[in-house]
Amino acid sequence: MFPIGDEPNPSGTAWITCTLIAANVLIFLGLSVPLMGEAPLPQDPAFLEYVQIVAQRTGISLRQAAASVSAYDVFVFTHGFKPAHPEMVDLFVSLFLHGGWMHLLGNMLFLWIFGNNVEAFAGRVGYFLIYFCTGIIATLSFAAFNLDSHMPLIGASGAISGILGCYFLWFPLNRVRLLVVFFFFIDVIMLPARLVLALYVLIENLAPLLFGSMSGVAYGAHLGGFVSGYLIARALQGAIMRRQGGRWRPASPVVPLRSIPAVDVFASADLLTRDARFTEALEMLAQFVEEHPGDLRVASAHLRMGLIQLKGLHHLSAAQHHFQRVLESNPPPEVEHAAREALASVFKVL
Repeated sequence: MFPIGDEPNPSGTAWITCTLIAANVLIFLGLSVPLMGEAPLPQDPAFLEYVQIVAQRTGISLRQAAASVSAYDVFVFTHGFKPAHPEMVDLFVSLFLHGGWMHLLGNMLFLWIFGNNVEAFAGRVGYFLIYFCTGIIATLSFAAFNLDSHMPLIGASGAISGILGCYFLWFPLNRVRLLVVFFFFIDVIMLPARLVLALYVLIENLAPLLFGSMSGVAYGAHLGGFVSGYLIARALQGAIMRRQGGRWRPASPVVPLRSIPAVDVFASADLLTRDARFTEALEMLAQFVEEHPGDLRVASAHLRMGLIQLKGLHHLSAAQHHFQRVLESNPPPEVEHAAREALASVFKVL
């Protein structure tokens, strides 16, 4: 059982996601595949060092270890991230190296399915930064528990897990399309995105980590990436709600709203909306949400922000996020009804 798609999806092209996929595929085809078919240079110090490490870890002879090593293995050993010999450049290079076709295709499939929604909501710059920040954090979290390891860590899995952590928070009502194959039974089913991602964390990563799986998969990096992505998503949520026209901008210095009745805040935001002053209305509502996290009227604030994004700014992914937040917050019936109607219109457009 593995994912083959999700819904709904944002309109337009996810340029950063496509660029990352293209970069990973081109590096694999142009660098990895040719080196996999080449023998390493016997006099290369990295080759000699790597052969000794392989022989020590596997218990085979040096001759057998040398016969099993390719030029790409030596390249990965040189440029992958090694906790025992950390290099700053290797933190970035390792994110674009993969161990084989299945490693590459699995990672790119997950990035293709989940990346476009996160990119549409966070914006291209924010998405780009999230990808690399969580990838680095994932690698370092793995290294923290393997400080004496000389084996290189490679792959985009940690960064992609960070994107999954963002997706888990921002798109709770999305659904994932899964291909199920069981002997001669083949079918496609739909499951809630949060359930699929929870299974990914608990069954695919946490359980093997706790019970000592020897598969060679860096489960700790996946978990570190997912958790860091989730936390970064929570930290950036307020700033993203104030993002307009694809631009990142800090909140304007406005008067604290804690002591102002919600009815006045909402009335002011409605007036600003009617005057097409969408940025100011969003900032006022976002500030209200930040200052009243447990208030029942937060649902009404998210509803207003979603409608501004949908009807005023035509930011469908941001609108979807706000309507989903309404439904998660146990809103009054009339607010829930309005959010569901608005969310249905978003899904129809998407």
